[in-house]
Amino acid sequence: MSARKARRQAREQHAFEKAYDKAVSRGQSPDEATSTAERAVRRRRRIKRAAVITAVGK
Repeated sequence: MSARKARRQAREQHAFEKAYDKAVSRGQSPDEATSTAERAVRRRRRIKRAAVITAVGK
């Protein structure tokens, strides 16, 4: 695995854990918290991709 991919996975794991903990602290069940955290990671990935596309266009 490349270093870049490993860093990306570590960032996504951190985002997932943070979102999961936040959801659980709000009282969600573990299943709900997992889906909430997965959505948060997808949202973060989408925002990151849009930022890269915008930066390339400049």
